[in-house]
Formats: sequence, C-alpha cells, structure tokens
Amino acid sequence: MLDTALTLRPHLLESVDFISVNINYSCKDVNQRRQSTGESRGREVLVFSLKLSDCTSLTAENPYLPVYKLSAVCVAHNIIKAHAKAWHVYNDKFRSQQQGKVGISLNSDWAEPVSPTSPTDLEAAERYLQFMLGWFAHPILVNGDYPEILKTQMQQKNQQCPEMVAQLPTFTESEKKSIRGTADFLGISHYTSRLVNASASTSCAPEYNNIGGFASYVDPLWPSTSSPWISVVPWGIRRLLNFVKEEYKTGNLTLYITGNGMPTPYDIDVYNDTARMDYLNAYINEVLKAVKDDQVSIKAYIVRSLLDGFEGPQGYSQRFGLHYVDFSNGNRQRTPKGSAYSFTNIIKKNGFPKAKQTRTVNSSVKWPQVKKLPSLPPSDVPSKAKVVWEKFSGQTAFERDMYHNGKFPNDFLWGVSTSAYQIEGGWNADGKGPSVWDNFTHVPGNIANSDTGDVACDSYNQLDADLYMLRALGVTSYRFSLSWSRIFPYGTGTPNQKGVDYYNRLIDGLVASNIFPMVTLYHFDLPQALQDLGGWENDVVLDAFHTYAEYCFSTFGDRVKFWMTFNQPHTTVAYGYGLGVIPPGVKNDPGYAPYRVAHKILLVHARVYHTYDQNYRARQGGLISLSLNTEWVEPKDPKDPRDIAAADRYLQFTLGWFAHPIFKTGDYPDVMKWQVANKSDLQNLKSSRLPSFTEEEKAYIQGTADVFCINIYTSKIVRHKTPMLNPPTFVNDRDTGEEDNPSWPSTAVSAHKAVAWGLRRLLNWIKEEYGDVSIYITENGVATNSEPDFEDHSRYFYYKTYIDEALKAVRMDGVNLQGYTAWSLMDTFEWTSGYSVRFGLHHVDFKNPGRPRTPKRSAIYYAEVIRDGGFPLGPEDEFLYGEFQKDFSWSVASASYQIEGSWRADGKGLSIWDKFSHSVSRVGNDDNGDIACDSYNKMEQDVALLKDLKVTHYRFSISWPRVLPDGTLNFVNEAGLNYYIRLIDALLAANITPQPSPETQPGIVSFLGLQISSSDAETALYVEFALLIIAALGVISFLCLYRKLAKKLKQTTF
Repeated sequence: MLDTALTLRPHLLESVDFISVNINYSCKDVNQRRQSTGESRGREVLVFSLKLSDCTSLTAENPYLPVYKLSAVCVAHNIIKAHAKAWHVYNDKFRSQQQGKVGISLNSDWAEPVSPTSPTDLEAAERYLQFMLGWFAHPILVNGDYPEILKTQMQQKNQQCPEMVAQLPTFTESEKKSIRGTADFLGISHYTSRLVNASASTSCAPEYNNIGGFASYVDPLWPSTSSPWISVVPWGIRRLLNFVKEEYKTGNLTLYITGNGMPTPYDIDVYNDTARMDYLNAYINEVLKAVKDDQVSIKAYIVRSLLDGFEGPQGYSQRFGLHYVDFSNGNRQRTPKGSAYSFTNIIKKNGFPKAKQTRTVNSSVKWPQVKKLPSLPPSDVPSKAKVVWEKFSGQTAFERDMYHNGKFPNDFLWGVSTSAYQIEGGWNADGKGPSVWDNFTHVPGNIANSDTGDVACDSYNQLDADLYMLRALGVTSYRFSLSWSRIFPYGTGTPNQKGVDYYNRLIDGLVASNIFPMVTLYHFDLPQALQDLGGWENDVVLDAFHTYAEYCFSTFGDRVKFWMTFNQPHTTVAYGYGLGVIPPGVKNDPGYAPYRVAHKILLVHARVYHTYDQNYRARQGGLISLSLNTEWVEPKDPKDPRDIAAADRYLQFTLGWFAHPIFKTGDYPDVMKWQVANKSDLQNLKSSRLPSFTEEEKAYIQGTADVFCINIYTSKIVRHKTPMLNPPTFVNDRDTGEEDNPSWPSTAVSAHKAVAWGLRRLLNWIKEEYGDVSIYITENGVATNSEPDFEDHSRYFYYKTYIDEALKAVRMDGVNLQGYTAWSLMDTFEWTSGYSVRFGLHHVDFKNPGRPRTPKRSAIYYAEVIRDGGFPLGPEDEFLYGEFQKDFSWSVASASYQIEGSWRADGKGLSIWDKFSHSVSRVGNDDNGDIACDSYNKMEQDVALLKDLKVTHYRFSISWPRVLPDGTLNFVNEAGLNYYIRLIDALLAANITPQPSPETQPGIVSFLGLQISSSDAETALYVEFALLIIAALGVISFLCLYRKLAKKLKQTTF
C-alpha cells in the first residue's frame, strides 16, 4: 500500500527517480495526519473512488494526495506501470553500457497482531502489510498483479455494502508480463510499527481501515518521538525484513534499507540527541540480526537524514538530521550532533564488534542488614540532591520513557502489601477492641457510601485464601500490619490470645511457604482506648506503644525478621492532626499539632528501635525501620533556582521531616527549621512552632533505621509560592504551590496521576540525600473505580512502567534497591474512599458475604515479572555483537526541497512545494523552503560532512524544476544541471558513491492542470493527479537528461 510524503511523511517521499518512482503514499495516513493536525480544512477525504474515470487533477494550491476525491487505486495502478516502463527503458537501452541497477523503494510499517494466537488478528496484520507494501511489491516482484488478499478484501467489502465502495483496476496480460520482475533490488523505508487486529466496523465509508478490515494501534509502552506517527519499535524492522524475505522469494533479491530515522523537537537536545543515538543503535542492531541470524540479503543502510531540513507541513519544528542546522542564522551553520559521531563509529566498526560488557550491580548488601547506619552531615539548602533534577529534568520524553530490559539481582525481594484494618474485618470478634478507625467509620458522613471495615475482605476468617493468593503470585515477601487492638484490646494490659493466635497462624503459614513476613506495628489503627487518653500527644500512649512493640518482638520475632514501627507517619500527622480528615480528626491546630505529634513519633520510634537493637537483634537476627512516604516532585521550571529550591523544600517537609533525623543528623532539615522559625517570627510568636531536640535526643534518634522503606504512588509539579501568613499551617510553612500536568494519566484517585518516571527520580534523590542505604519500596500501586476490573489494563501498565523505572534505578543509576512491594494483594477498604476504589491484584466481591477473591490480569502479569526477575530480553531481543559483510554500504539521505533553498536562484522554476509553502496556513509557523539549509550554496560543506561521517554512499534527490524549469526539455537550466554535476564530481572525488533520484514533491507548477487522454496511457500513463502526470512524463523526458549524468553513476537508487 502506498504511503505518501506529501500528506504524511514529507521527509520520506523524495523522488520519481531517473527510471522509477519512490512510493511512499498511504491513504490511511492521510486521514490520520489530518485528524491529528487539524488539516482537513473542511474537505471530504474520499480515499477510494469507484472507477478510473473518477480521477481528477490536483490543483497547484495543494500538494496533498488526496484532495476532494482521489482514486488511490488509480494512482497506484499508473505508478506501477510507469515504474515498469522505466525499468524496461533502462534494461533495453542503458544496462549493457552502464552496468547499473534499477529498483524501487517502498515504505512500510511493520504490523504486529494484537494477539499473535488469534487467527483473525494474524489475517488482519497480513492485510495491513498487503495494503501497504504488497500493493506495489506483489505486482513487481511476484506475478505482475495485485495480491489476492487485496482483491478478495475489496470484493467482500463491496458485497457487504449496498453500493460499490472500492474497485481495483485490472492489468492486461501483457501488462502483467511487462510488470513482473521489474526490480533488480528492493528498497525498504521503515520508521515505525503498529499493533493490528481485525476491525469490527461495518461502515461502508470508502476509507482505508474500513476497506482493509483492520484497526491499528500504538502500544503505550513504545517510546514516542516528536512526530505523532513515529513510535520507537526496533524489533519491527527485523520482522518486516523477514516478511519481505519470505513473501518475495524471487531469486536472489537484494534489499536496501533506503530510509530509517526519527525526529526530535526543534529546540530540545539539539546537539546531544541521545534519543536518536539510541534509535539508530537499536534499529541497526535489528538489521544486523536479520543479516546474521536470519540470512536476509541486505546490502545497505541509509539514515534519514544528513541534515535537519524543511519537514513539509511541520516546517522546521521537527529535526531528523545527524547534523544540527541553525535556521535562525543566515549562514545556516551545520554542527554534528551526538548521533553523527555515534553513526560514524558504527560505520568505522561496520557494526558492533565489541564484546558485550555487563554492568556490575551492587548487591553486596544481603537481607537482612544489621549494621548501624553512620551519621551524615545536615542537608544543604537546597540539598545536594538537587543534582537529580539537573540530571533528569532535561530528558526528552523519548529518553525518559525508553523501556529498559534486564533483571533485578537474584536476592531481590518481591512482595505485596496490606494492612490490618483494610482487610481483616472481624472488627469485634474474639475479644478484639475498637480502634480509632472502627469508631470513625461508624460516624455517618465520614466515609464514602457509609462503608466500614467491619467485614472488609474477611481475612480474619479467610487466612487460607490469603496464603493461597500469595503462593500463587510467587512473592518472596508479604508486608502486613498487626492490629494493635486485636492483640491488646485497650492498648495495654493482658494480650488477647485469640488475636495472637491469628497472627501466629499467618506468620507460620508464610514461613512454611518460604515467604518472608514484613510486619508493620502501626498502620493508622490506634486503639480507641488510647485515643481517649489523648492519643500520640500523651506520653502514656508512647509507653503503651513501646510495650506493645516489645511484646510483638518477643512473641513473633523468632520468625519475623523485618519490622517497621510506623507506616507513613507523615500521613498520620498531616491528615490526622493537620487537615483532620482521618482519625483523630484534629483540624483546629494545623500550625502546631502536626509538629508536636511528629516529634513524639520520632522519639518513640527511636525508643522501640533501641529496644530491639539491644534486646532482640542478636538472637533473632532481624532488622527494623519505618515506612515513609512522599510524592516525587518536579520543579515547574527546572531552570529556575527558586522552583528547584521549592521542590527540594517540598521533599524535606514530607520525606525529610522523618528521614533527616533518622538517616542523617538526629534533627530536622535545616530548611525546615529555618522556614518554620522564620514564619513563627513573622507571626510575632516567641519561639518556633517546630519543637527542638536536645543534643542527647539527636544522638538517640540518629541511625535508628537499618534500611530505607518508601511508599510512592504519584508525582506533582511544584513551584515557589508565598502563601498566606495567618493562620499558621504546616502546609503554608514550606512556601510551595503544587499542581499536576494535565497530560499525565489519571486514576480513580484524583490526586494519584500515573507518572512512572517519578519513581526513578525519587530513588535517585534518596540515594543522593541519604547515601548508599538499602532501599525497599514498601507500597506502590494504582486505583481503579469500584466496578469489577478483571481485565485491569491500566494497573497492568502501571506496574509494568513503575517496576521498569525501578529497574532503571538499579541497573543504570546504581541505586541500592533491595525489594519491591505492590499495593495491594487484593481490593481492600480504602480509608475515606471506602470500597469506591480498588487497588488490588485480586478482585474481591464485597457484595458477596463469602468475599470471593479472583485474580485480575495484573496479578497474572505481576507473577510473570516475579518469575522472570524483571524484564529479561528474550534471545531474539538481546543485543547482537557482530559485523556486517565487508561490502555493506552505509549511507545518509536528503531531499532537494528540504535542504537546497535558493528557490528562485539561477533560473530555477517553481515547484508545487514553493507554491504550497507560500500559501496561508499551510505550513507550521509559516515556514518555507526558500532557504532551507542553503545547500545549493554550501555543497562543499555538505560533502565535507559526508566525508567526516565515513559514509560509502549518499542518497540525494534532484530538483526537477531546478534542471527543467517548466518540466520539459524545451529549456535545460545549465546552472541547475551544473550544480548536480559538481555535487556528483565532489562525491566521487571523496570516494562516496552518489545515489541520486529526481524529486517528485517539487513538481512543475506550469504543468498543473494538464490532462492526458486515456489514449495516451500506454506511453504517458492515465492519471488524475497532475503531479503524477508530471512524473509520468518525466520518466520519459528525463531519460534524455539522464544521459548527461549517467556516465558518472554506476548504480541508481529509487
């Protein structure tokens, strides 16, 4: 199927060559591009028309292929005949003397079935390829006629509809004979891939997908580029080359990669274009696999393109070049990009001959770790961890989202997480006392839909079901919390044996299943009896927590080796004592209470840590920490020091509030102390609202965690903001404003946008801020709404991308990440949201008293990740180290209108692109190719760039109106002709083989509207499109000019 540059891919369609046509036209993409760019301009696009007499001419106003009514089948038919006639002219008149080759360059995506095991999807993918590639390749390379799939599909569509939708023209038997075998080689231009399945549409609209009976998609995991139609799918080129090899077994047909590359934005990473370097490395390596492993006969690889150029309707907003061109500079300075150096290196080595190097990952810290962490100096303001923003915030979306394959260390812990109140139920069973959440949920209006955790998932009565799910997942750890009021109904006193028995059975079941218990002592559910005494602000409660913790160590510590004192203490103080939206619901003291309670929690945490360290660690061999939380925050303007400082402040006020005392100095971050003290002073207070520690307390707190446990769900954008001074609040103390990027995917929890790359950056920030501490992700997950979500694709995608970002942190950044824990094992009671959202890997039917559990698609996927240890490459995806054959050709490409400029210089005629780019609102930013890269005046510089690249060939196009201003031989413009002769001479002198082709896009304006009658079809071809009439005439008339150039050429590429 044709794929046209004039509508979609102007950087691809280069030429009606000396003897043949470069075919890059797709009706499918016309519609897609017009929809994506808003360029329909109110015109109806009819991709197919019923009969050849419907073909009409293109006006000079628009070089898009189709306008009004376009018969794609008619155009394709005539292109094939034009190509065949040109091939025969060369074969009969020039081959014996010039010993050259004539082929055709076709453009094609790869079509991957959405479901490779589905016969209908396989057939749809086959149709996609036949409609794009086979439409031209099959007549030329197989039997002189269209593929049967194409003919059958159109016939079926016509039978399904009340009137004819599409009809292929027919070739006569003599035409078939003339067309068959008219290619000495096949050029393939390939840029991207699509997922394809069978379309369920019954529409009779004459449109590409409807007639083809398929629908195409992009996998959201595929890295994007600055062009909406190009996603990065390196393995697609290998599969396409194998398809061509198997489909067109016509003797020893040679393949050339005649175009491959990607665009980057105009003003991002213009020199250090790592995205393009990665693209070229990956795609060229897939070509190498096709040559070495699959025995595909490929002779050349051509990068698109030598220079940044004029990119059709996109103007200069996209850059395809290996060399940066400064279009704001009259000299059009050319500067090699990183990709130019990278490509040159590949050419020098003729591939990838070096032995594979394996990155060494620091996995020396074994679980559990018992060495006390050293003290660290206080954080700077802003902290030195700001290097994370300097390193990552400038990444392009391509670099940021590029998928990384690999495995985690063998001793990596894979787990899932829950908490007691959210799953256990049995709120008053077997002597359990009430918690603050029992009381809070029983107050009408506190919880969505008046839901409660009275039954929840009924895990108190379904222990075997929970253990079964854990074993099925294959996890190596299970993080759960103990219900304080189930063990001590009133917080202190005599333990409740039935509650203790429940946890003993759970822990024994985990150990028997080779699953490490990771136990949280406090997960928001304070016994109500202790809250009645004043909660965490009362030292009696702190003593009770210490007693409860020590009882748990002595009772369960022989089997539990991983303890967490608190889950998300920031949530407790911020939402319980500041905003007052969770128990205990304190709302009237947001400037003091959060700081007071956090102070108490830090002290009692340290006390519990020292008790374990001194009394239990030696004989039990475990470790102890606490689980902290934050969002990742990105500066609104990464170049603005105030926004960077604001982002750092946000992290210090959330994560650093607890982490800085424990992991660094025993005291709060300096920026936090300064901010609160300064605000307090401005509020005319006698002292800071932030309490202070004594020197003894600092020493007591510092180092009271063996590992760093972090919960993360989302990211935010932060800027500097000066809020209201009064009334005092902990939120306003940090002087930040937060927002979301509207492009980030939303979830069922409005505050939780899915921003996977934030995880990698947070892990790097922790490493920079707190040293090479062992890190465990103890919660990470995503919510969907309350509807059953067995096929939870959004959760599947969330885990795939977030876990891959964790893998990048380990493998690429050297972060000492030791474990990952998904939230959550199953759907649970989600605090104030009740059961209105679902986080689980397993669906729980809360309407069924039996609370049945059903694995979702994400559970199956997560089990696969655990089993594989990450995302290892399959044998066919691993990077191949090796070299291409010695006679392999390396080339770059350009097109005359995109680089030459000098649009009216030295007698050049007008092209349709000259007219088009000078029309209103046709090209972005009102760009045009009048000057472009000024290559007409800088030919020597371009040749010097080619010599530096070490290419063996250069594929360029010849501007038809520069040589024949009116498109005929009535006048040959000697100045234009001499330009190309000088270029070819310079290339040959540099030992670079020219690969020229006359350009199709800049057809001759004076020819527009010329009609050829059907009686002339045998020689000039019957076409409705004036541009293709010119091309057809040019195939004949340009041969005369060809004689002047052909002596300098040994091979002509099309």
